[in-house]
Amino acid sequence: MRKVNKLVLGSLACCMVLPLVLSASEKYGADNIDRLFTSPQERQQLDAMRSATSNNIEDRPAVTDVELNGVMIREAGNNVIWVNDKSSLKSNKVDGVRVNPKEVNKESYKVPVKTDEHQIMMQPGQSWSETTGTVKDNY
Repeated sequence: MRKVNKLVLGSLACCMVLPLVLSASEKYGADNIDRLFTSPQERQQLDAMRSATSNNIEDRPAVTDVELNGVMIREAGNNVIWVNDKSSLKSNKVDGVRVNPKEVNKESYKVPVKTDEHQIMMQPGQSWSETTGTVKDNY
């Protein structure tokens, strides 16, 4: 019975997609049906833009100010760190600053914060400035 249902659903899906394909071939002509979204020239342009963007990542300015906004230590699951008003939920790199939620000291709440050239131990509510080279409390 399940095989019959899958067969019927597959047939219905084909019947629904076929008119879309036929209308696209009429609208764009038989010559253009082989390319679905972009022409070769558009593809080259997109590839050039993508490679230019990836090369510019190295040109970003160095991190000079870091503010550790908060730390959430979880019993189950990953800890979360907020740096410069952004969280480490999606990545351990936040605004050019590297933090590892697993390295949070659960007693002192100190977090090793790494920039391109420095590693600083910080607690929530503290900020660090490269110009002064010091960590200060914001409260």
